Amino acid sequence: MAPVTEDEAAAAAQRIYERLVESGRTVQKQHDDQLQRRQLRLHFRRMPARYLVDMCGGGGKAEEVLIHRKLLADCADPANRPVVHARFLLTIIPSSSIIRVHVHEIVFVCLDKPKLLSQLSALVSEVGLNIREAHVYSTLDAFSLSVFLVDGWNKEEAGGLLKAIKEKVGRAAHYIIFVELGLDRQIEILVN
Repeated sequence: MAPVTEDEAAAAAQRIYERLVESGRTVQKQHDDQLQRRQLRLHFRRMPARYLVDMCGGGGKAEEVLIHRKLLADCADPANRPVVHARFLLTIIPSSSIIRVHVHEIVFVCLDKPKLLSQLSALVSEVGLNIREAHVYSTLDAFSLSVFLVDGWNKEEAGGLLKAIKEKVGRAAHYIIFVELGLDRQIEILVN
């Protein structure tokens, strides 16, 4: 898809801002109001056109845009990478079952790279989760915003889920760094 134009970003920012006003999620000061609109516009400018369609088509996405913008801002600092966010979305009770299925959203933000989706999918599976949906957006400035809707976590609360994911991410990051080292350096680390 083509990059988002300035006019498209401004229109998307306005739509999301109006939804935030309706939900009472905006700041009251005029200066802060203008800053929030500008931040939303800049956020949409860095995203692919599909993101605008996903976030602005239909209702209820305004809060998600704020979360995504904050996570991308946090990821700008290399010390914070990768940034991981998890939250409970809803509970489903299938008609043919008495079991409750809790659906959570997990968002990963990191530098974009080849095979990232398969690595994140494997990581989510290692935590014991089933991926119901996945949406991946590559920004113009080489970040990846990967959103997974999952089930398989037996609690509504997301704190324990976030902790489990961060532990897996930490182990995976150490493994990747180790593998990227030359063989001599790997042996040196293992011996010492």
